[in-house]
Amino acid sequence: MHLSIERVKLDFPLLRFTVDDFVEGMYRTVATSGTQYELVFHDRQANQSWHQYRTVTLMRPFAPLTVVTRDPHSTRQMVILSDPSAVCQQINIILPLSGRIDTFRGFMDKLGSIILRHDRRLFLTVVYFGHEGLQEVRNIITSASKEAKFRHIKLLTLNETFSRGKALQVGATHWSKGDVLLFMCDVDIVFSTRFLERCRLNASPGRSVYYPVVFSLYNPSVVYPLQGKAVPQELDQLVISRDTGFWRDFGYGMTCQYRSDFLSVQGFDEDIIGWGGEDVLLYRKYVKSRLSVIRSTDPGIFHLWHPKECSTSLSADQYRACITSRALNEASHAHLGLIAFKDDLGKHPLGAEALTGGGSNLEEQQLKAEM
Repeated sequence: MHLSIERVKLDFPLLRFTVDDFVEGMYRTVATSGTQYELVFHDRQANQSWHQYRTVTLMRPFAPLTVVTRDPHSTRQMVILSDPSAVCQQINIILPLSGRIDTFRGFMDKLGSIILRHDRRLFLTVVYFGHEGLQEVRNIITSASKEAKFRHIKLLTLNETFSRGKALQVGATHWSKGDVLLFMCDVDIVFSTRFLERCRLNASPGRSVYYPVVFSLYNPSVVYPLQGKAVPQELDQLVISRDTGFWRDFGYGMTCQYRSDFLSVQGFDEDIIGWGGEDVLLYRKYVKSRLSVIRSTDPGIFHLWHPKECSTSLSADQYRACITSRALNEASHAHLGLIAFKDDLGKHPLGAEALTGGGSNLEEQQLKAEM
């Protein structure tokens, strides 16, 4: 504002506006030229009343493209000459786990059948809480390791209350082979080899960390029947559309960062117990640091829907966040509306077909309605 007023005074000396004269302003981005500002001031020089105004229009033009850097990148595995123990471009996937044995079995199946066939520059660190189900987890790891002929798996155990931040902290600090790229993951996440390449490209030691925006899938038992469709197999549900899920732009749990950068910001707050909160605090540490935070939607990483139980032992903020997340994960606004008004839809002569749209896609119905 002050800069705008000074520029007006410089170009138009007779217009003696001050900040006190400012009424309101608008700005718009014109794709072909730049940003245009319209500032409205009281015109005291009109010597009339306070109903006299003057609009000043300013333009900040786009500058021509300038090449800043042309750095080469390679995601092939290599050894850093200055530190032979630091294996570059290998990704250490850190997976916190407590119970959820069937979900973990599915995670290992997809890791072996989809990822390891094309990318073996990985290391998996599983941090398990408690004794219940521990032997089953060991058996799953042993079986998956033999089947995929992949031995780079480490199981760490903690006999205490589950804390995602504590698990990731332990997994990161346990690594003793120099610097490594960390992918902090969850058991209900599905990712592709393309995502792993973006993880390698966007995270750089001492320079940047990568925080992908994950596409979170809705409850398939709700959204597909509402469209008159059968629920497909899990991998066939990995479709990005407004009916199948949403971009989880409020989530910061999935992240790729180098261990050295993680330790330089002192990692997670281990005092946070249970669900949520630790990821946001770590993200804020990076925002305040000298590192660049790369935040972008990533079409290669999905959050699978699963029932969510919110424990009443959580803090008030954690419990509220858990309930909000649970509601957002169920279905889109339009689909939840169909469920809420199903009694009204049932009054239609077509009956249940009015609820499912007769098998047509809900997006197509909305588009037709708008047209």
